[in-house]
Amino acid sequence: MKTLSKIAHIVSALSGVILVITIISIPKYDSMALNVFILTVSATMIIDNYNREC
Repeated sequence: MKTLSKIAHIVSALSGVILVITIISIPKYDSMALNVFILTVSATMIIDNYNREC
């Protein structure tokens, strides 16, 4: 499960980078990018909490 947590953190970081690039280059999609970023960060937090309980 540790590898799943690492993968989730990598995906979350990439989502943050994509969010910044989208806000700078394509402003009309910034709300969609923000929603995706929030979902990935939430999923990362859930995975981390699950890993700590196991």
